Amino acid sequence: MSYVIFFFACLLFDRKLRGAVKGFTCDQIRNLSLDTLRTLAANENITRDQVRCASNCYFKAINLTNSSAFVNMTQESIKQIPPNFILMLRSFKELMNISSSVCPTVMALLAQANPKIIPRSSARRTEAAQFIKNCLNITNTKDLTPSQVADLGFSICFFDSKDIDNLTATSFQEAISRLKECGKFEGNLNKSLANKITEVFGKPQNWTSDVLNQLQSLLSVFDVSQLQKLNGTADMKLIIGDILSRVVREKEFVVKDLDFVPSMDSVRKLYSQLVLGSSASSTSSRKKRADCTGVRIPTTANIRQLGDASSEYSSMELSCMSSETFTNTLDILSSVNGFNMEQLTSLKNKAEEVFGSTLVNETSSLKRICLAFTSTEVTTYFPNPDIDVLSSIGLYPDWLNVTFFPNAQIIANNFLNTTPARNLLSSDLVGLGYFICAFSPEQIGNISPTEYSTSANSIGKLNCSLPVLRALKDIAVRAFGTPNSWTADQLQEVGTVTAGLSSSELQSINDSVVAYITQMAVSLIPPDVFKGFTVQQLENFGMENEVAVTSSQRSVLNSDQSNALAKNQISAAFLGSGSSNLMRPLDGHILLLLTLALLGIPH
Repeated sequence: MSYVIFFFACLLFDRKLRGAVKGFTCDQIRNLSLDTLRTLAANENITRDQVRCASNCYFKAINLTNSSAFVNMTQESIKQIPPNFILMLRSFKELMNISSSVCPTVMALLAQANPKIIPRSSARRTEAAQFIKNCLNITNTKDLTPSQVADLGFSICFFDSKDIDNLTATSFQEAISRLKECGKFEGNLNKSLANKITEVFGKPQNWTSDVLNQLQSLLSVFDVSQLQKLNGTADMKLIIGDILSRVVREKEFVVKDLDFVPSMDSVRKLYSQLVLGSSASSTSSRKKRADCTGVRIPTTANIRQLGDASSEYSSMELSCMSSETFTNTLDILSSVNGFNMEQLTSLKNKAEEVFGSTLVNETSSLKRICLAFTSTEVTTYFPNPDIDVLSSIGLYPDWLNVTFFPNAQIIANNFLNTTPARNLLSSDLVGLGYFICAFSPEQIGNISPTEYSTSANSIGKLNCSLPVLRALKDIAVRAFGTPNSWTADQLQEVGTVTAGLSSSELQSINDSVVAYITQMAVSLIPPDVFKGFTVQQLENFGMENEVAVTSSQRSVLNSDQSNALAKNQISAAFLGSGSSNLMRPLDGHILLLLTLALLGIPH
């Protein structure tokens, strides 16, 4: 391996520079050596499409294109295959005929592979589970021993509900440590897991702290009525709070088929009940009270302990909290996403009670509570808001809701009265958040292309209306040139603004970079525009973008386009774009350029 390649391999594992690999295109990956492909595969930031491209390049380079080639591979050569590459094989039929002597070696790779790189609905999951059974010469998972289950590693995530049902109690206990890393479970699989957990550990009322620690996020497979039977000891409460803190939702857009974060709603509701106790009255009776007699009063300690789960407080309970508690916990209450309009209104009324005539100076601290203001109140409290106020309250996509959008327009226009769009700096454009979606197309047109170019990445994460996206697209063209010249990096930068392109502009995007249109942008492209993609573009759309295509978009495609789009699925042959010469001696050149870019050295 050359010095440059070795140096790049070191860079890949530098925490500060790992993200740079995301801009590595498939055309560049095609020019990498086997050693460098293995290094690339080990990078935790490599995308699913990069894994797919790299795996196809890898298998073609070692002439692994049919089942007979796989049969003839030695254990040592199989061990060198990056685990995730196995999941991206063109067809698992290539694995079914391998000898029993090398079968455990392939299974060991599957055990290390990341199951989350495969879409949740992909047929590859079923194929992987079937390969495991074939390899172990079983037809039913009841025949699996605990040691065999331990050897399966992460590949246990490919088991379906029937497979889970058939596991013995001891084998299931062995599988727990991996199953809780699989992510989200739904439907029959959710029910099977709940039943099997109850079979192995007994009913929830008999669970110990040790059981909770074993299950962790697997608690999500139970509904709240089942979880309420747990013994609400102090230890239990602490453990459940810790479990909730470990499950973090993605802040950016994720399509359903690639969303592996378990839904912890039932666990969160249980936690709030453990923290607050059972003193709450029914909702109907609370609404009838004119005062706070008998109402559970929120405390600073409870709100701080609950965090987002403070949404379990009723609007009446929030109205009854003391001014001191409101002031002490405003940093939390103002950011809870689960509050509904009734709860937000109670908090807004409390803010008016606490701040009185000075509320106009406190709006930035109210954040999401500002959604509850009426149009008259918005005019009163936001007469000439500055960018600091807007950056604080503009973080929430709720402003795009038809209920709140008119108020967003009032706030945005009042801001523009003192700070015209032509004077906005890139920092202002970033700070505006969702309020930029409340600009009119004419106001968008006055934004400086230079300032937009350095704020495009933030703006490109917003799902503004189509007229606004089209206006932003015009600015993007002035900033980056016409879409036919946009690079992979620029498509990532403009993000959702790509959805504002016309059909002809979409067609002009280079086939080799079309996979870098963001998933959120894909989902926002109008069907009548989406049908303008060419067959070649759709063939190169990418696995992640293929699952982002909506049913309405699919419905307008002709058969050739539909077939082209389907080629992005894992089990389909990967075509890609550009030269078929996979292993040209350009490793050093490409990697040197990337290294220089990472280090900020002119080249």
